[in-house]
Amino acid sequence: MRRLLPVVYLAVNVMCAIVVWYSAHRVAAVMALEQRGESDSVDGITFFAISAPALVIGVVANVTWMGKVLFDLWQRRGLRALPWLGAAMGVWGAAIVAARLL
Repeated sequence: MRRLLPVVYLAVNVMCAIVVWYSAHRVAAVMALEQRGESDSVDGITFFAISAPALVIGVVANVTWMGKVLFDLWQRRGLRALPWLGAAMGVWGAAIVAARLL
């Protein structure tokens, strides 16, 4: 179970990032369909309505994992959980860059 937990944590982050990217892609597709160059407030509401659950789940997962990193550090178990947190931050960084390039 110990080896499976970090993989599940990273998979949750990847799935949440994909949902956020999908919502950004959907908003960009509507903007292209309507031949608009800039977004309006309804686009922001649409983006957050679709991606809010994924963002909340991602934030909760990452805050929990950060708590695990700090707990392991406090218990002097080492920093084995820190690379997984870094990988999740890389996933979110890539999702944000991909969403901005749409």
